[in-house]
Amino acid sequence: MPLPSIAPARLPLDTAARARVLIAAVSTGRGSPCAGCGKPVQAHEVLMSIGTGYRNAARCLDCLARETGNPADRLLLHLTGWFRHRGCYAQAWVHATQLEGAEPARLAQAEAFQGVAHALAVGASLDPDDVWDAGDMGCGELVMALRLRLKDLDPGEILELRALDLGAREDIPAWCGMTGHPLLRAKHPVYFIQCKET
Repeated sequence: MPLPSIAPARLPLDTAARARVLIAAVSTGRGSPCAGCGKPVQAHEVLMSIGTGYRNAARCLDCLARETGNPADRLLLHLTGWFRHRGCYAQAWVHATQLEGAEPARLAQAEAFQGVAHALAVGASLDPDDVWDAGDMGCGELVMALRLRLKDLDPGEILELRALDLGAREDIPAWCGMTGHPLLRAKHPVYFIQCKET
């Protein structure tokens, strides 16, 4: 028997209405079986499922990582960062934290590791294999074009992206986290993205 959807295929455009839908989904989806492994999902995992496009049924973090091809800790970091900067998702994240009594335990470890990795990457010199000036292209169009651009690179090669759109500050790191392409350095408007290993 198919599992009921945890959120509608299209979320409302109004931020307040979208927040209500997300909060309801987190509340009702918590404890439901993971569509991948069957173990009960936590409230944060319900929101992560919706954020990665799995609105039909919630998945645990490990199954989301496996299905999206990302390491679990990297996916958790990027989704958490993205949620915290989006009003409706931020409200739902806070609600999930209240339901669970704390943020996911793995988050603190992942944030500590990210701090060390970032400190190392900032000092490293980067020699890009390709340079692309996307100008003021909006992020919806930008990430689609970016996906095609990275598709032309070999695994491990580096793209230097220049993107003037202010939304790129949050959207490029979140997109890299969700797709698994390492973001080596980001100082708006310049981003160094490595083509992920297949």
